[in-house]
Amino acid sequence: MDVGSRTDGFVAHVAVFREIEILDIREQKSKVKNISFRKADLMELQAELRNYCDSISSLHAIEHRVFSVGYLLELLRDHYDIRSFSYVNDAGDLFVDVTLELNDVRENFGCQYGCGIFELLKR
Repeated sequence: MDVGSRTDGFVAHVAVFREIEILDIREQKSKVKNISFRKADLMELQAELRNYCDSISSLHAIEHRVFSVGYLLELLRDHYDIRSFSYVNDAGDLFVDVTLELNDVRENFGCQYGCGIFELLKR
């Protein structure tokens, strides 16, 4: 399942090797093999979407409500193991598989509006 990502990017790449469902508040009219669509507002999460899928992605949809790294870690800690953390800094540089050191987390890795990339495993 993907939440709010563009169909012509990451979602299309996934659809090459498996089915993927898109959840979005916007209507989706395109018909593409292996891609299905469900209109949903995750601010009002429907009960049937809890524990719904084996994999979830969201590229450039959830982060539009800007969060600190520490806040995200707090949200994730009881339900997920972090397999890896990468980020793109404010200059556009990618840092892959970075250690989550306390001082770096407190300083948001020096970013004002960077983009964190978490790979999580649900417990």
